[in-house]
Amino acid sequence: PAPGALHEVFQTPNQSGHMIGVQCTQVSDTMRAQLDIDDGQGLLVQRVFDDTPAKSAGIKKHDILLTANEAALETVQDLIDVVDEVGEESNSVSFTLLRNGENQTVTVNPEKHPKRTKTVAQDLFSEIIQKHNVDDSKIEKLQEQIDSLSSTVAELIEKLEK
Repeated sequence: PAPGALHEVFQTPNQSGHMIGVQCTQVSDTMRAQLDIDDGQGLLVQRVFDDTPAKSAGIKKHDILLTANEAALETVQDLIDVVDEVGEESNSVSFTLLRNGENQTVTVNPEKHPKRTKTVAQDLFSEIIQKHNVDDSKIEKLQEQIDSLSSTVAELIEKLEK
């Protein structure tokens, strides 16, 4: 896949804020040739997040999403567009996927993306400010340290999940 082709449909809400809970990338030309997948088609599921519609529907890591509501999935943006459209209409998406050399159909009901306007670090920051009556000159330094801590925690979680 091209650099930057990786996209997390769960982590990055689309325009409407709907998600199904997968992280995908385009299938490589080599993989397409070996699996006899149409040119340009297919999204490899790299991760299925817990407690999401995709997980509930039975989508698994390493599945290859071929179509969504009978439309070929060529790019991650195609998937995002379908999830966006269907989520707004409160409908389900019928996926054709390739698993263990066989095509299967799975139905997924997109959900509104959970609000992530605050992180744990931001909540902690607000609590510290209120509790200790911190003045403006220290707030910026504290925010930098909390952002750094938040990044470190995210990296550790990513390593643990591998």
